[in-house]
Amino acid sequence: MSKAFIDGLRDHGWIEERNLAIDYRWAGDEQPTLNAQAAELARLPLDLVFAINTPAALAMKRTGTRLPVVFAQVREPVAIGLVESLARPGRNFTGLTTINRELMAKRLELLKETIPGLTRVGHLANPGYEVHKAQVAEMTAAARALGLSLHLAEVRSPSEFEGAFARFTAAQVGAFIVQQDDLFVANRMRVIDLAAQRRLPGMYVFSFYPRAGGLM
Repeated sequence: MSKAFIDGLRDHGWIEERNLAIDYRWAGDEQPTLNAQAAELARLPLDLVFAINTPAALAMKRTGTRLPVVFAQVREPVAIGLVESLARPGRNFTGLTTINRELMAKRLELLKETIPGLTRVGHLANPGYEVHKAQVAEMTAAARALGLSLHLAEVRSPSEFEGAFARFTAAQVGAFIVQQDDLFVANRMRVIDLAAQRRLPGMYVFSFYPRAGGLM
């Protein structure tokens, strides 16, 4: 992704070490490290901060910085308080959002159409996801409208994945749907492998899941 970022800047006439200086910070998703590095960036005499994802953007927000912050791959920027609205951000944050929550009900509908006789669906979700509670409520209502029962399996780390799939088996779900959270993106092969072991068809939120062996 850093190459695409540099190439994009170059396409617009901004070339590193010629007319542009970039201070890089790599922190992963560990909040203490993110907070420390965001605080450091907020103290520097920068013109702009590029925050690649939701944890990075939220870390910059916690600094109270007045610097312009451009984000990418951020979920629910309105709900998590980065912007006032999609049309008019209204603050010093703006960027791109991966709008996915509104599509979850449609994914349930497609899953039901794909698997004849489906009545019980598992939902693999991280309670640390920014809009987890709201999404679970929406998913439960959507499942009910489709004549499905939704069985929630909450996980906070990869070590809990196997237990979640054991709960799916115990609940006799016929398929499962995965939340958008980064926990599952980063560990998608583990999720796909566990689904294959238990012969559970899965509905995912990005195309790289089925390319790696997930169902759809």
